[in-house]
Amino acid sequence: MRPCGGAGADPADAFAEVYRRHREAVYAYLYSRCRDHDLSEDLTSETFVRALRGFDRYVARDRPIRAWLYTIARNLLTDEMKSARSKRRAPLPESADEISFVSRDPGPAELLCAKHVRELVRASVARLGKEQARCIALRFLEECSVAETSVAMRRSAGAVRALQNRGIHRLRELVTTCALAP
Repeated sequence: MRPCGGAGADPADAFAEVYRRHREAVYAYLYSRCRDHDLSEDLTSETFVRALRGFDRYVARDRPIRAWLYTIARNLLTDEMKSARSKRRAPLPESADEISFVSRDPGPAELLCAKHVRELVRASVARLGKEQARCIALRFLEECSVAETSVAMRRSAGAVRALQNRGIHRLRELVTTCALAP
């Protein structure tokens, strides 16, 4: 069964009708998910390019053509978000030795600031509970995996992840509070 038109309908005319009927809905669908006009326009165009490529193979069984278009649009948006997320990621250092709070040629002010940051983090870790501090130290200072940390702490991997998460949130609160204090 053809999505539009009768048995003798021209495929180009049928697709043009699909485009006219559904372009706004596909755009609105995409925009409601990403809130970016330009990206929504680009993905709407790409949705119809892909739909045109597969239009001859499309068979309207129990699904309306709009559902098929939404599926294409959703897949494109998902791919775009994955791609954007990977583009935003900064590479992580290979070891703790590579982490530096100063540039290659630091000035006196930068050295003083880096020293202050290290002291602030060290003091904040000391204010964590014993188990949280140990978990943070194992995971980030000694670079142990979750599995290694769970063995060392005699806890399940899930418990280590939860402890680490709570420790990081508490550490963020402590560092922020200490940094803002006069």
